[in-house]
Amino acid sequence: MSINDASEQIANGRMLGYMAGSALALFALDLVLVVRGVTGSLDRHILLWAHGLRSNALSRIFQLITDTGGIGRAVPVILVALFLLLTHRRLELVMFLAAVGIGQSITYGVKAIIQRERPSLFEVAGLPNDASFPSGHALGSAILYGMLALWMWHHGYHIPAILLVVWALLVGFSRIYLGVHYPTDVFASLCLGVTVLATTVLVYQHLLGASAQ
Repeated sequence: MSINDASEQIANGRMLGYMAGSALALFALDLVLVVRGVTGSLDRHILLWAHGLRSNALSRIFQLITDTGGIGRAVPVILVALFLLLTHRRLELVMFLAAVGIGQSITYGVKAIIQRERPSLFEVAGLPNDASFPSGHALGSAILYGMLALWMWHHGYHIPAILLVVWALLVGFSRIYLGVHYPTDVFASLCLGVTVLATTVLVYQHLLGASAQ
């Protein structure tokens, strides 16, 4: 490894560390405010604003978007995993599946601990029965589409990378628009997703550097 490569790896590691730490700190702040009931008014105002945007066409669009963050997320996960497996990228495969699995585990764990009830400002068809905090759709999308965006950006596909990030944000907003999550649920989920994503890439780079020595 050249001096320039080592310096770039250190700089990238610091940036990823700052990203993970900042996102985790924002999640902790959001969690404290939610538990103390400070965000209730803000959550209600944003939910009512999003509800006021509703139309049949827009609802169909956001339902399709939200599905790509739920059960539809399994399709890109399987495709990416198969690609990594067939191209013999074992370390990348392990890190990818680990990130996805950790994100899912965190979702279930935090839901079980916080036990926040779903929004009830207006009637929502098919309102899930599990806890509201955090949003599994938003957290999983931040990890999956964020990881794909980083890969695209690294290989010079900047526009697709930006579109993937926008898509992950749209999945998060769709949960608010559909009335199944509070905005602070989604914000916390995105922060957790970024934390897991940045940490995974940081560990991957460390393992990659160690194997190259």
